[in-house]
Amino acid sequence: MAAGTRSAGSPGRALKGNLHLAESEQQVLIAYRQAIQRAFGDVSDALIGYGKLDQVRTRQQDTVADLQERVAFPHFANGGTTCTDAGRGAGRRIQKPRPSL
Repeated sequence: MAAGTRSAGSPGRALKGNLHLAESEQQVLIAYRQAIQRAFGDVSDALIGYGKLDQVRTRQQDTVADLQERVAFPHFANGGTTCTDAGRGAGRRIQKPRPSL
């Protein structure tokens, strides 16, 4: 071959290579955006779950407090003394346990 007939590369080949590079970069950018959107969705879901868990925890604490109050002062609910009387120790009526059948 003569020295003048050999070329380093055709302009068409370079343009085609640039096009493939641009398409690859575009695909990477799309994947990156999708990953960010999924991450924001995951954070949103986690925050919603945390809020629901906090609501359940609060309701459970209220239930436990109510049950503790009932166990600690069962005679109040059964017609025993009032809180004021119990604090002073006056007017205290002790409930006899009912026989079980």
